[in-house]
Amino acid sequence: MVVYHQIGLDLLQANAINYGLIPNELFSSESNVQEVEMHNGVYKISKLAFYNCRCLERISGATGVQVIDEGAFYRCRRLKDLEVGLKIPSVKIVDGYAFQFCVSMTDVEFGEGLEQMEEFAFLNCYSLRRVAMPLKMDLISDNIFKGCTSMANIELVGKTSSRWISPLRFMFRGATSQKDRNQNNAKAKSNGATLSRK
Repeated sequence: MVVYHQIGLDLLQANAINYGLIPNELFSSESNVQEVEMHNGVYKISKLAFYNCRCLERISGATGVQVIDEGAFYRCRRLKDLEVGLKIPSVKIVDGYAFQFCVSMTDVEFGEGLEQMEEFAFLNCYSLRRVAMPLKMDLISDNIFKGCTSMANIELVGKTSSRWISPLRFMFRGATSQKDRNQNNAKAKSNGATLSRK
């Protein structure tokens, strides 16, 4: 497969114009890659594609990505820059556990095109403070931001639902007991959790 080339100590270029996707587990546990440069043809990052890439800090050129599959960046602990602070307006689907334990991420921004975000998409991203996303009732799954204990602000972009939803619900929906819900609400409020509309 000639599609992936220039695998070096710190830069990987993925030119998947002909294939349009990065296959399952392709770079799992690749310990030397610090940066991935994608080209416009990449529309899907498949399941566990970058699982446990311990040194991965930056992904650029991902402007056409529409699907981020289950666990695509799971345990990429240094990942903090995916098109400038995880800003990919083209993303439509973020599967469960896609960014679990991406503990260096602080800012996430999705455009109005986001259609689906699965449960635990950002599980235990405990440095995550700000999220911008559209508010769509069918978009919300349980515990999208569970374990994001630094969450301070959720901004709603574009057209929003007429129904009000607390930002705490995005973080802690599905808590198992009233005690859990009360503790989670107290944590979020102590971080100054707010919901704003753009």
